[in-house]
Amino acid sequence: MSYSNACRMQFETLRSVAFGSITNAFLPLGTPYDNPIRILKVVNDTDGLIQLSFDGVNAHDVYAPTSGGVYDFSTNRAANAEEAEQPKHTQVYIKYTIAPTAGTFYVVVVYANSF
Repeated sequence: MSYSNACRMQFETLRSVAFGSITNAFLPLGTPYDNPIRILKVVNDTDGLIQLSFDGVNAHDVYAPTSGGVYDFSTNRAANAEEAEQPKHTQVYIKYTIAPTAGTFYVVVVYANSF
């Protein structure tokens, strides 16, 4: 069975930065998104306290050592409403509040592609 509004979730290449490259100033994590994204997963596998920014200037979230989170922009949307997405060509930025001495910070990007 085929649906006219069906889509397939796809993944962009994993983005990551090792502890020694994380500074106390916001730096972009990887390249800008190639697609408008629906789901963003972050994993702080470092031993540091890491701040996340969506504009590269202001802190928007914080991740404790060895923690993570998921931003699901399109969950619970209203019927027939526009999809919530993070725009193509944007990206996340990170900096430390407490400097990490080990580990890696990861970002997983998921986007929707029509059949």
